[in-house]
Amino acid sequence: MGLDMYLSKRTYIREADRKESRELLKILVKIFCPDNKLNINPERITYIEEKVGYWRKANQIHKWFVDNIQAGKDDCGYYPVTSENLESLLSLVERVLDDHTLAGNLLPTQRGTFFRYTEYDGWYFDDLKDTKKILTDLLKEPDIESTELQYHASW
Repeated sequence: MGLDMYLSKRTYIREADRKESRELLKILVKIFCPDNKLNINPERITYIEEKVGYWRKANQIHKWFVDNIQAGKDDCGYYPVTSENLESLLSLVERVLDDHTLAGNLLPTQRGTFFRYTEYDGWYFDDLKDTKKILTDLLKEPDIESTELQYHASW
């Protein structure tokens, strides 16, 4: 057991685009679910959701989300995140990667049953490097302002 953490991006299909998208959606349903056992109706698809970030037991990142996005509630809920939130997290990550002595103050770890380690060691900084890549890539996407982002953790 452990902590799995997800950042997802939801892109809505606007009504104005629905007609043009319908044929493409039909093709995608046939490709990904050829026998349509899931009973997906392309006419009813209103958004596409992508997993744009995944962490495993990166407790300093989870703690940041709990403290800054979830108002201290650690309940495995789904929480909306803005690109500004992610820019703030990225800024902290970059500062700690530049100066490891800031780790305990800017992105502290926390103890818990489902967390890997609480030391500021190679695992900790590898998680920060992964986070930097995830956030940098995501924030470069041209449509990031017109999508919904959300964070979710699972024990």
